[in-house]
Amino acid sequence: MLLMVSAVAMASMTSCSKEQQLLGTWSGKVDGMDISFTFTDGGGGTVKSRLEGTTVTGTITWSLEKSEV
Repeated sequence: MLLMVSAVAMASMTSCSKEQQLLGTWSGKVDGMDISFTFTDGGGGTVKSRLEGTTVTGTITWSLEKSEV
């Protein structure tokens, strides 16, 4: 899942800082499950997944370890 998010983040690079490029909500489907990650400034965020009418949400923390493209 994080590989998918990373690929989308790299594909949308602009002149903003690497952290700013990641901020926002990223969503997609993995094995029939809808999933979204919301990355907020300061290294926090949420994850939400939905499969067959069941929704699970949680909080995440994140940081960038490398800034290579």
